[in-house]
Amino acid sequence: MIIYLSAPLFTLAERAWNSSLANTLRRRGMKVLLPHEMSSAHDHGIHVFQKNVKAFQECDMVVAVLDQVDTDSGTSREVGYAYGIGKPILGIRTDFRGKADQFRANIMNHHACTTYIEFMEEDMRMPVGKIVQELERMEEMRLRKESMQAFRPI
Repeated sequence: MIIYLSAPLFTLAERAWNSSLANTLRRRGMKVLLPHEMSSAHDHGIHVFQKNVKAFQECDMVVAVLDQVDTDSGTSREVGYAYGIGKPILGIRTDFRGKADQFRANIMNHHACTTYIEFMEEDMRMPVGKIVQELERMEEMRLRKESMQAFRPI
């Protein structure tokens, strides 16, 4: 299974979380495409864009980290792109700050996701097990070519 990990990547903390999640998924036998590993600070914008588009074509599904009060613009764009080309999307949110309505993430991102997991403050110690479990469930359906419409947000 090839996963594209879409997430904010502009702080050391964000990169550390992304790398930790990617490495855990890799230890479980998944190939993870992580944008900040595919490009360098010296790459021109068009090269970064081309590498990311190629990665989307290669991946089987997307894991999107929908944290922050207003989800990262790059992550939002990637969620929209993945949805547009029919890639299954696992949306995850580890940011326990609430929003005024029932959706803690932007509603466009929330509804583009095939399935969605929120981790509240009490869940923060072990979210990776739930992420792996959901990815394995999505992969089984993808391989059986079942409709992703059968998914319901968790």
